Amino acid sequence: MREKGQATVIAKDPHGYYTWNVIYGSISQLGVPQQAILINNQFPDPEINCSSNNNSVFNVFNNIHEPFLVNWHGIQLRKNSWQDDGT
Repeated sequence: MREKGQATVIAKDPHGYYTWNVIYGSISQLGVPQQAILINNQFPDPEINCSSNNNSVFNVFNNIHEPFLVNWHGIQLRKNSWQDDGT
Protein backbone atom coordinates (compact mmCIF):
# COMPACT_ATOMS: atom_id res chain seq x y z
CA MET A 1 0.00 0.00 0.00
CA ARG A 2 1.47 3.32 -1.10
CA GLU A 3 1.01 6.54 0.74
CA LYS A 4 0.24 9.74 -1.06
CA GLY A 5 3.34 11.26 -2.67
CA GLN A 6 5.28 7.98 -3.02
CA ALA A 7 6.22 6.45 -6.36
CA THR A 8 7.47 3.06 -7.40
CA VAL A 9 10.64 3.08 -9.49
CA ILE A 10 11.83 0.04 -11.40
CA ALA A 11 15.31 0.38 -12.90
CA LYS A 12 17.77 -1.94 -14.55
CA ASP A 13 21.53 -1.90 -14.23
CA PRO A 14 23.07 0.47 -16.79
CA HIS A 15 24.89 -0.99 -19.80
CA GLY A 16 27.94 0.36 -21.59
CA TYR A 17 28.58 -0.83 -25.15
CA TYR A 18 32.05 -0.61 -26.68
CA THR A 19 33.33 -1.54 -30.13
CA TRP A 20 37.08 -1.94 -30.42
CA ASN A 21 38.98 -2.32 -33.70
CA VAL A 22 42.47 -3.64 -33.01
CA ILE A 23 45.04 -2.72 -35.68
CA TYR A 24 48.74 -2.11 -36.19
CA GLY A 25 49.73 1.54 -36.47
CA SER A 26 52.66 3.90 -36.20
CA ILE A 27 53.28 6.02 -33.10
CA SER A 28 56.06 8.41 -32.18
CA GLN A 29 55.97 8.57 -28.39
CA LEU A 30 59.67 9.46 -28.09
CA GLY A 31 60.05 11.15 -31.49
CA VAL A 32 61.01 7.95 -33.31
CA PRO A 33 58.25 6.23 -35.33
CA GLN A 34 57.57 2.65 -34.29
CA GLN A 35 54.91 0.04 -34.88
CA ALA A 36 52.34 -0.46 -32.11
CA ILE A 37 48.99 -2.10 -31.53
CA LEU A 38 46.21 0.50 -31.56
CA ILE A 39 42.61 0.27 -30.43
CA ASN A 40 40.32 2.50 -32.50
CA ASN A 41 43.45 4.27 -33.81
CA GLN A 42 44.37 5.32 -30.24
CA PHE A 43 47.49 4.90 -28.14
CA PRO A 44 47.34 4.60 -25.20
CA ASP A 45 44.17 2.54 -25.25
CA PRO A 46 40.73 4.07 -24.59
CA GLU A 47 39.78 4.66 -20.96
CA ILE A 48 36.80 2.77 -19.59
CA ASN A 49 34.96 4.48 -16.77
CA CYS A 50 32.10 2.61 -15.14
CA SER A 51 30.57 2.16 -11.71
CA SER A 52 29.53 -0.76 -9.55
CA ASN A 53 26.77 -2.90 -11.05
CA ASN A 54 27.30 -1.46 -14.53
CA ASN A 55 27.35 -4.04 -17.29
CA SER A 56 29.92 -3.57 -20.05
CA VAL A 57 29.66 -5.27 -23.42
CA PHE A 58 32.76 -5.30 -25.65
CA ASN A 59 32.81 -6.19 -29.34
CA VAL A 60 36.49 -6.66 -30.18
CA PHE A 61 37.56 -7.04 -33.81
CA ASN A 62 41.11 -8.38 -34.03
CA ASN A 63 42.61 -7.08 -37.30
CA ILE A 64 46.21 -8.03 -36.48
CA HIS A 65 47.92 -11.26 -37.47
CA GLU A 66 48.33 -12.69 -33.98
CA PRO A 67 46.13 -13.46 -30.97
CA PHE A 68 45.13 -10.42 -28.93
CA LEU A 69 44.69 -10.55 -25.14
CA VAL A 70 42.77 -7.89 -23.21
CA ASN A 71 44.03 -7.18 -19.70
CA TRP A 72 42.62 -4.65 -17.23
CA HIS A 73 44.64 -2.95 -14.49
CA GLY A 74 43.52 -0.69 -11.69
CA ILE A 75 40.12 -2.20 -11.03
CA GLN A 76 39.00 -0.90 -7.66
CA LEU A 77 37.63 -3.67 -5.48
CA ARG A 78 34.35 -3.08 -3.71
CA LYS A 79 34.13 -2.29 0.00
CA ASN A 80 37.85 -1.64 0.47
CA SER A 81 40.49 0.82 -0.65
CA TRP A 82 42.64 -1.71 -2.57
CA GLN A 83 42.97 -1.93 -6.33
CA ASP A 84 43.56 -5.05 -8.38
CA ASP A 85 46.88 -4.80 -10.24
CA GLY A 86 46.23 -7.32 -12.98
CA THR A 87 42.90 -8.82 -13.87
